[in-house]
Amino acid sequence: MREALDAMAFAACLSLALACETVGGAAPVAPAAERRDWSEPPDFAALRAEYGARDDFDARCEVDRPLRRAYGQMQAEAWSDLLALAEPWAQRCPVDLEAHMLCAIALEQSGRTEEADAHRSWVRGLFESVLATGDGKTPETAYRVIAVFEEYAMLRMFRWEPKQQALVAQGIDAMTVDAEGEERVVYFDPAASFARMRKQFEARAQE
Repeated sequence: MREALDAMAFAACLSLALACETVGGAAPVAPAAERRDWSEPPDFAALRAEYGARDDFDARCEVDRPLRRAYGQMQAEAWSDLLALAEPWAQRCPVDLEAHMLCAIALEQSGRTEEADAHRSWVRGLFESVLATGDGKTPETAYRVIAVFEEYAMLRMFRWEPKQQALVAQGIDAMTVDAEGEERVVYFDPAASFARMRKQFEARAQE
C-alpha cells in the first residue's frame, strides 16, 4: 500500500489540473488549528462527517488552500518548502487527503520515514472512508463527499483525469473522466456542501 500511494501521488498529482483550489478573498480568517498527533488515526468517517457539518468549514478548509503552490514545490523538489506549506494546512484542515499525501512525500524525501508513514495512514484512512460510502457507478451509489476538493482528490488517487463536470438529478455531481485511456463517468454526492450553502443562505436571510 505504501509504494502504491507514493506512485499515485507522483504520477497522478503531477498530471492532473488543480481545478478545485479555492483562492482567498474576503472570507473570514479560519480559527486557529488544533495540533494533532498524526500517529493516532481517528475514526475517519466520523471526522469527515464532523468537518463537513462545521459552520467554519469554508474558512478552515477552502479559503487560501495552498495546494497549487505546494505542487509547485513538489515539482521543484523543494521538500522543506513543500512541508512548510502542507503541514500547517493539514493541521488546519485534517480532512484534506491531498495535504497528507504531500506531507508524506516531503517527509519521506527528507528521510523522516516514521512521520511520513503516519501521514500515509491518514491518506489511506480518508480515501477508504470515501470508498465505503458507495461505488461511484450510478447517481444512487455515488461517493458521498464533504467538499468539491475531495472529489478531485479521489480522482487523483484513482489516477483518473477529469474531463467534464455536470450536476444531474438531486444535486449529484457527474464527472466524466479519462480512466487510463477509457472514458467513464463517476458520480459524487456533495450533499454536505449543499447543506452548508443552505445554512449560510438562511443565516443571511435572517440578518
